[in-house]
Amino acid sequence: MSAAERLRFLRKKRQENMMVRRESVAGDDFMAEVANNMKKKGKERQRGEGEQVEEERKRRQMQEEMKAKEQEAERKEREEQEARERELRREQERQRILTVLFELVRDVATGAQSANLGDEVALLRLESVRSQLLRVGSAPEPAAIAACHVTSQVVALLVCHRPNPASVTQHKRVFLLETAVASAVTAIASFGGAVEEKLEVEIPDRRDISTSFNWLLQKLFGSTQTPQQAVNTVAIMARLCVLLGCCWLRYDRVGKLSQVEKLLKGCSDFCLMHGDSERLAKWPLFLLGMVAMMEKRDHHTALQCFRGVVDKCEGEDREDGVIFYWYAVVLIQSGRSSEAAVALDKCIRADYEPAMCLSLQALLNLQARDFHAAAEQLQRSLEIDFSQSRSFFNYALLMERMENFEAQQQLLEYALDACTDRGDRRSDGVDGSDVTDSSVALFDRAELAPLFPSQLTRVTTSKIHFHLAIAAMENGNWLESKKHFEEFLGNEQLLQPTAIVAEAAQYYVYVLLQCKFPSLALSACEHYLLKCEECSDEGVQILAVLMLHLYKADALLCLECVDECYEHLKLIVEPKIQEQLRQPKPTNAISHEVVACHAQLLNNLAVVTVCRSGIDAAMTILREGLQQYPDCLAIKFNLVLLLWRKDEKATACSLWAKARDWNIQGGGANHVGLTKLTRNAAAFTISEHVHDDAGGEEGVSTQQLVYLDALILSHLRKTQDSKLEDRSLQLVENLESMGTTDIPSQD
Repeated sequence: MSAAERLRFLRKKRQENMMVRRESVAGDDFMAEVANNMKKKGKERQRGEGEQVEEERKRRQMQEEMKAKEQEAERKEREEQEARERELRREQERQRILTVLFELVRDVATGAQSANLGDEVALLRLESVRSQLLRVGSAPEPAAIAACHVTSQVVALLVCHRPNPASVTQHKRVFLLETAVASAVTAIASFGGAVEEKLEVEIPDRRDISTSFNWLLQKLFGSTQTPQQAVNTVAIMARLCVLLGCCWLRYDRVGKLSQVEKLLKGCSDFCLMHGDSERLAKWPLFLLGMVAMMEKRDHHTALQCFRGVVDKCEGEDREDGVIFYWYAVVLIQSGRSSEAAVALDKCIRADYEPAMCLSLQALLNLQARDFHAAAEQLQRSLEIDFSQSRSFFNYALLMERMENFEAQQQLLEYALDACTDRGDRRSDGVDGSDVTDSSVALFDRAELAPLFPSQLTRVTTSKIHFHLAIAAMENGNWLESKKHFEEFLGNEQLLQPTAIVAEAAQYYVYVLLQCKFPSLALSACEHYLLKCEECSDEGVQILAVLMLHLYKADALLCLECVDECYEHLKLIVEPKIQEQLRQPKPTNAISHEVVACHAQLLNNLAVVTVCRSGIDAAMTILREGLQQYPDCLAIKFNLVLLLWRKDEKATACSLWAKARDWNIQGGGANHVGLTKLTRNAAAFTISEHVHDDAGGEEGVSTQQLVYLDALILSHLRKTQDSKLEDRSLQLVENLESMGTTDIPSQD
């Protein structure tokens, strides 16, 4: 086979194979297509079934979702209903608590002045309501503000109207105020972040109330939404701050002074940092100044505080008057009298205690020795209220300083009438508005007590009787003085011996002696000597006992009990005085009084000795007394009288002239001087009995001085006249001896 044939054969064979392959492929493709078609149909069938299942699933899902939505809507509606019901119940509870709060404040306000509502009941109700209020509120800040507000309101009413409760109630008041702060801090701190934190401040220790208060103030201020809310919140907290400080000072002083300063300073600084609340710093600064002035005696710090307060005062309302009044007081304590007078003028314009302000201005003028200006201001005080016994009393004391005792006595009688009328009105239930003494109970400084415009400084009838008795004694109205001393000493409140009682007892016995009631004076001496032994003031007891013993000796002598008088002076009075004179370091005032008592003892011994042993023994006592007390005029007076009785008139005249600092040496010029002194002495009226030593010198009355001056000067003048006559006769005799005595006759 040729190559061409072979090529054709192979080509044909290849074509056949290709045809076979094509047929095979076509069969496979067909079968594959059939299979694919069947597969597609199966898938379509499956897809249809799946779609049906999916549609069913979706339908069921939609049904379930709709059912769930319905259930959710029902649940939400149910929850909303429950929330509305809870809010309604909470609102009802809030309204109930607010009603209870209103009733509590109303009951305290109306019942605090009477026995209708006891302190314990009021405080228990307050504690219960406050705790409920903190539990009810959804947000702690409003509930805390409300709790602090109602607590301060109720406690403030109790403090104002019942300033002096039992000790248990006192601590209860402080405890409730402290608890209000601590519980509010706890409620806010445990709220769990429901309120957005605006201040990153560490929660303080609840036991440190001052720090807790400052923390609480910042938190409450940060939770406010409007400026007015912020101001109202700060106002409530500032009130609570001042009240808590006052209660600490009043009821729980021990260890609280630094806490009070920290509390007040924190509150005032916070107020000053926020412009809208700056004026609210007034009262915390005021109390801080009072603490500095009256507790720490730091007048510089007090003045700084008060200057910060008065800058915020317009001086037109009564509250500003209170501040200006105490600003004037601290100015007085700081020695700024002119500024104090200006502050008192503003206080008067604000109509706060105008009479008391005028009295303080009178005090300033009195310190400046301007008595007439002081009198004018006291007269203005009387024009404001003529029935005010304090102004009459102060005016009377001013008259005493001006030594116008008659005017003093008259003014004291007016004061007594005014005080008595006020007491009658109170007993009739007409006027009981000024019986509270709450305005001075915070501070316990006796030296500042007269500066308080309160009833603690009101003039009592007992005080007026005492000064009226002294004034009547100064005027020589012995029976009138006796009556007022008996009114004063008969007061039941003066049963305990005090310095003023001892002083009044001495004067009373002296007045009885001047009234010529020696028996009554003797019994009074014995009575008050027993009282003086119970006196706790050692200095007052010593002087009172010595003076009463001396007056007892006078009474015995007036009753002509000479021996008893002498024994009393020698055995009782003299040892007591000698014992006091031997004391190592007595005070100057007591030492001077004891020396005066010793000089009086020597005079009294001399008088009694004259009655018992004669003049010589008495003169010996007086001469020994002059050696101890060479300047004692009373001893010289008695010694001159005894010398006169012994007819040693020259010695008596010499001693008295030296005591009175007279020059009795010289010629005719001195004779004229003696004549003038004699006429002046004779111008005074000498009464039958020497009553007192008013206006005298060193224990010798004016009348006694006039009597002895006239006696001595009369004798000296007669002696001078006699000497002149003797000299004239001697001159004539000398002329006669010289032959020059011929006198030409007159035709």
